[in-house]
Amino acid sequence: MKAAILKSETPILTAARYGIVEIVHVLIEKIPSSIYETNLKNKNILLVAVENKRTVVVESLRKWFEECNLKAIFDNLIQDVDDKDNTVLHLAGTPSDEDWYISGAALQMMWHVKWFQFMTYSFLTSLTLKVEMIVIDRISLDNLIYFYFNFLTTCIMKQYVKGLVPDHFTVRTNNMKKTAGNIFKESHKQLVRDGNAWLKDTSESCSVVAALLAGVSFATSSTVPGGNKSETGEPALEGKPAFDAFALSSVIGLCFSITALIMFLSILTSRKEAKDFRIDLPRKLLWGLSSLFLSIVAMFTTFCSGNFFLIDQKYKHIVLPIYTFTCFPVTLYVVLYIDLLRSILTKIPMTTDKGEDL
Repeated sequence: MKAAILKSETPILTAARYGIVEIVHVLIEKIPSSIYETNLKNKNILLVAVENKRTVVVESLRKWFEECNLKAIFDNLIQDVDDKDNTVLHLAGTPSDEDWYISGAALQMMWHVKWFQFMTYSFLTSLTLKVEMIVIDRISLDNLIYFYFNFLTTCIMKQYVKGLVPDHFTVRTNNMKKTAGNIFKESHKQLVRDGNAWLKDTSESCSVVAALLAGVSFATSSTVPGGNKSETGEPALEGKPAFDAFALSSVIGLCFSITALIMFLSILTSRKEAKDFRIDLPRKLLWGLSSLFLSIVAMFTTFCSGNFFLIDQKYKHIVLPIYTFTCFPVTLYVVLYIDLLRSILTKIPMTTDKGEDL
């Protein structure tokens, strides 16, 4: 049946199915009437694109219609239904059979929710509301961050689509008497369970690391390198740059390690409902990971500044290379973390690398 449907599709629908924006725009320019073509299931170009999670097609068409002052045509297409009375929200709430560029449940769950809800918000503001989105394509993170944010991917798709249709579409039913929300919840139960399990394990592991860092930072913050002066009780090395760096970094490390511990404990004690994967849980995870990263940096700074007093004068010319090599693990963490921040702060969710050009 699927093969028959694919054969019945026109070129523009096939291009929309696979997210080939260039072909879509060429066909519209050469054959303007092709924008109204549908397949055997009465799905137009936007319904096909939404069903297959081709955000790059939906977003490029939305911008193109706005630039050409043809927003009414876009609204008519996006509010159309298929042969089973499924709206774009019903189709957006259904998982795609296509392979994801990022594996795992966490990022997929967040992506689908945002994709779904944006379709409503954007329509109610004449398609001018700028909603914060998360790009998921071509994210190269380690497996720990992959799993959690792949669980959230489904959330983004749901929010994005929801902003492009009228408000009553959220309660509109298909011929099976199901709303888009019903379909979304039924089809993503396993993603929610997997995401909760992963988030629990990750928070427990990170809490242990944060607690260890807090203990080390507390011990170093109460230590005075070089001892105190017997006459005044003041630190013997007070005023030296290395001593000041040691004192400040130890306190900073203690502060951020405790913050990270609190964030991960708050994740463990939260209810972890599906709606929490929209903002609450990702925000807590980012705060926790950020604080954990800063506490690690502070710990290495404390080590280097404290070790500086132990190195003999004749070895001081090789101090910088040694400390640089020692801090190499922190550099790896920075690379992974910057990629994570870039993906979160990018606004429009895309499923292909071509989305970066929009």
